[in-house]
Amino acid sequence: MLVAAAAAAATLVVSACGSGGGSGSGEAGSGGTAADVSFDARTTLDQAFAGITFPQPTQGPAAQSGKNVWYLSCLSYPTCRNQVSAFEDAAKTLGWQVNALDNKVDPNTAINQIRQAISAKADAIVLNALDCSKIKTGLDAARAANIPVLGVSAADCDDPLLGSAAGPEPGFAAVQKLDGTNSVLEYFQLLGRSNAEVTVAAAVQDGITSPRIMRLAMTDVLYQKMKAEAFDKRVAEICPNCTITPVDLTLSQMAQQGQQIFRNAFLQNPTADVVYFPFDAALPAGLQPALAGAANVKVACCGDGQSGSIDFARSAAAHVIVNVSPNTFFGYAQADIINRLLAGQKRADLPNEGGYVQYLDKTHNMPAPGTAGPPPPYDFVAGYQSVWRNG
Repeated sequence: MLVAAAAAAATLVVSACGSGGGSGSGEAGSGGTAADVSFDARTTLDQAFAGITFPQPTQGPAAQSGKNVWYLSCLSYPTCRNQVSAFEDAAKTLGWQVNALDNKVDPNTAINQIRQAISAKADAIVLNALDCSKIKTGLDAARAANIPVLGVSAADCDDPLLGSAAGPEPGFAAVQKLDGTNSVLEYFQLLGRSNAEVTVAAAVQDGITSPRIMRLAMTDVLYQKMKAEAFDKRVAEICPNCTITPVDLTLSQMAQQGQQIFRNAFLQNPTADVVYFPFDAALPAGLQPALAGAANVKVACCGDGQSGSIDFARSAAAHVIVNVSPNTFFGYAQADIINRLLAGQKRADLPNEGGYVQYLDKTHNMPAPGTAGPPPPYDFVAGYQSVWRNG
């Protein structure tokens, strides 16, 4: 079932892909994993478009007004900018000043910015897209200055999913916990599994009985790597006749050589009929024109829900499904966590912020041109404002 990973949350039941089909590089369905014969494609898509929701906190401290919060994020990427914008909106309700800086997804830049925040006597810091292990010296300095740092889309140093690489203690004061998951990495594994179910379901519904999936992954970003691994594993469970061809690249490779990499990927895999792209940034980097010239591709999923993938879903000849990344919700959830930390709430007592997983395509949840995205399945803004107002 969709988002089967979230604690005991709904697990979608779906019918397996058709019989036959081979295996290829990085193949799913060959060896080891028993097929999940309960998978139903129609039910999966119905739930994906309706949205799966997870409850947000209904109690918490009143607004800790008058604070100075620094937000260090990957501002060259729309998903990061949109989260910062939502955080700034939430900060108006909370009575905060926000100083947003571009960390360029560069550890040295982020560490220097943390030191600037310490010098400016910031009350709290939000840091997006850099794992604890890469910025540990900056986090240690903030801890020594008694300034809490919230990790967003960043693995903490003690995350158990790091295995033997996990350290003995956390570096962040807290990490964002969403959709019933316990860590950033677990959340992205959830997204990988959910994306796998929706991708396979769309292919089956569109008549592709043995999907040949070209799967993109950004291997130098840990949470993206783990999301791809979760995608591959879930595809193997629900579609033994699917074949996955991995296209692995780094952030810098995509920025500098994206057009060539994507063009060559389709030339080398002319029979691919499904494409999985987990991040919108691939589209302007060369994936969109490469897809436009790939006549065999019938289904593409899932992006991260920014205007680029939504516009692409609206105009593409292929059936494009988009995972609507709830960036406004993320920004408000981050503000709630910071408010709790400023009120003295301990990390162990922080609640799961909940959230939702929702998808769109040309005929489901498609917003009007020029709008940011479809409306959320519930009014989380009013919920957070009620908590902050009433305490």
